[in-house]
Amino acid sequence: MLDNRLNWNAHIKYTSKNIIKSTSLLKMIKCTFPSIVLKSLYHSLVYPYYSYCNIIWGGATKTAQLPLVLLQKKCVRIICKARYLAKTGPLFEQLKLYKCNNL
Repeated sequence: MLDNRLNWNAHIKYTSKNIIKSTSLLKMIKCTFPSIVLKSLYHSLVYPYYSYCNIIWGGATKTAQLPLVLLQKKCVRIICKARYLAKTGPLFEQLKLYKCNNL
């Protein structure tokens, strides 16, 4: 998806809306399932949005990608059952996940 200025804002907005749905699902079931199941759900529900054509839209500016980065951090905190403001660097390493910028 490209907008009238040939940038990726429309695609990132569309992708963010879809990721928010999956994130809220993860949040609802985080108390019921262990982290390993939540990570599997992340890989099946959220990760495909990050990996699909990321070579193309990954060249968008960092400010345009910020909503996707924040949503990924939120997902990682949910999977690890961490606090709202917990640092995500160690959590990414613990789960062995790549950050949005490194995909």
